Amino acid sequence: MRFAHDGMADIMPLLRDLDEPRLKRIDFGNFPADEFANDLLRFNEGKPLSPEQETLVGESLGAMKWLASHDVRFEPIYSRQSFERDGRHVFWAGLSLAARNEGAGLFDIELETVLRLGGSIRYDSAITGLLREDDRVAGVCVGGEKLLSDAVILACGGFEACFEWRVKYLGEEWAGAGYGELRTTPEMAPGWLSTRGLHGTGISAGVTPRPWTCTWRTSAGCICRRSSGRTTERSRISSAP
Repeated sequence: MRFAHDGMADIMPLLRDLDEPRLKRIDFGNFPADEFANDLLRFNEGKPLSPEQETLVGESLGAMKWLASHDVRFEPIYSRQSFERDGRHVFWAGLSLAARNEGAGLFDIELETVLRLGGSIRYDSAITGLLREDDRVAGVCVGGEKLLSDAVILACGGFEACFEWRVKYLGEEWAGAGYGELRTTPEMAPGWLSTRGLHGTGISAGVTPRPWTCTWRTSAGCICRRSSGRTTERSRISSAP
């Protein structure tokens, strides 16, 4: 989880285990909002931050605090985001925390929290229309049923996994992009994303752990690795702009 913060005081309230012994020897540093913004600008090909990106930067710490207030808490990423120096664990690149079991674990925690707070999950319920009230979306239609809400969130995961849809709606240049590289909508992608500088992270929960290996590491930042002693196999592939 990457978010703007001023160091230990901001991070401690987000942690799941405050009694973890290594916390006495930890240095999270800080990750100012302007540094976060500059990181995003590197992928914008000269364009300024979009309103969505500005919101991401400005509200990132608030979002983490809100999640923690609902008992969605996190752990330091010792294995791949820190190094030891003078007996302390020093974190780098503004990426310090993750949910236990990472993306799959975060999904499980958030689902548990939604149900605990009285939420419900509807499967096999395709949205057939949007309900509008003045200039805002006020709910959705599911077949003949109308569901009103304070907010409607578009979370269309899966679109990016379909080769045919990527080519049809985004263009031929998106044919070679991987699942983790596209987290957007057809309307947003051409304006703000590029097929260069892509980054994807894949996680397969429940697989048999394998010994850690570094398959390759290049000047373009390409890395492929498997973690040791965990039930998660991960690979990360990045390419330079």
